Amino acid sequence: MRLLLFLALAFRLFAKTPFEDTFPSSAEEIASLKNHLLIEGYVSPLSGQLVITESDLVVKGASDSFGFSNLRGEEPDSRVDLRNITLEFSGSQLVACWPDGTKRLYSKWNHLYRLDKEITPNSQAVRYEYDNYTLKKIIACDVSEK
Repeated sequence: MRLLLFLALAFRLFAKTPFEDTFPSSAEEIASLKNHLLIEGYVSPLSGQLVITESDLVVKGASDSFGFSNLRGEEPDSRVDLRNITLEFSGSQLVACWPDGTKRLYSKWNHLYRLDKEITPNSQAVRYEYDNYTLKKIIACDVSEK
């Protein structure tokens, strides 16, 4: 994006067309773009002339902002909204409850937390066993761990 902007500006600077063909906007044109700068929304403070504006169409431009959403496709769904995750600390254990009902149990190990067990909404469990720093086994079982 920066490269495109740089090329556009460089092209405009080195183009042979003079800037004499362009002219600045009038005070009324500038004031009419921003209604909050008009007196009572209708009178230009620069010229004292009446300025009436009307919006026929508002087009939403592209946005580079990112954030959380509670949409699954076109429909809102609280189970996919990450703001609904709850964290519970008890001693050296951390329990993360996800919006879909999944519980993830983490235990403290070397100043970090690592995943020990997941309990899904359909009462299935996944256990994780480690050998020091590496994951050794993943075991799928029911909640009673059978």
